Amino acid sequence: MGRRVHAAMLDDWQSGDKTFDERLVQEVMLDMTHQKVDTHVEEGTMEITAERIDHLMQITEEEEAVFFHNETYIDILKRWKENDFSTVEDDHQLLHSLYDR
Repeated sequence: MGRRVHAAMLDDWQSGDKTFDERLVQEVMLDMTHQKVDTHVEEGTMEITAERIDHLMQITEEEEAVFFHNETYIDILKRWKENDFSTVEDDHQLLHSLYDR
């Protein structure tokens, strides 16, 4: 699936949907970090929006018992929700390491 499909899935997501597993949450969050880390690259990025952050937070909260790294995602998303991207490079590296496992 491509970035546009993931973006549409996230934008259309509603509470109770089981369309996002942990791997897909990691991929989407990584795509979002590219907007801040690789500012000269548009391909492979997904725009960070308040609605997408809210959806990701709700997904991770609903899947708390299933996701292994739930607290990590919530911590990152809370910072992003406050427009704090001061650690986005570290966030990117951490998400990348989780994704590669």
